[in-house]
Amino acid sequence: MKIGEVTEDINLVGTRDAFHVPAILAWSEDDVTPGASVRFVDAQLTKVERCHPNDKEGIVDPFTSRYGLYSGTVFWVLLVPGCADNLRHVFNVKRIEPKHKPRPKDDYEYAEQLAKENDEPQCAGCYTIHPDGTWTR
Repeated sequence: MKIGEVTEDINLVGTRDAFHVPAILAWSEDDVTPGASVRFVDAQLTKVERCHPNDKEGIVDPFTSRYGLYSGTVFWVLLVPGCADNLRHVFNVKRIEPKHKPRPKDDYEYAEQLAKENDEPQCAGCYTIHPDGTWTR
């Protein structure tokens, strides 16, 4: 089974493996959190911004000891499976075309965008957006 895949085969539980995960040191103008979905915004692959999870080219290092990484902090971006070819210490990156509009800079604005995108016609306005940026139905 490859990283990024899931299964319901209970017989695989306990199987062990190790993975080579391509990573690039980058920075962001935005504050980001460990595990956040990001995509590169420059051809040199040095600067990232938060994005819709389905458009991510990588995630902010989920193992960093800091909860929040402030603007200008340099951190590892772990690339999504299939984004790097010929995985060695030097590798090429295949860019992923975004399918969603860019994520707003503000978490509250992003939560509002997600609530609107996921609202159903029979439930127009059923989503409540909370001050912390989360939303519930």
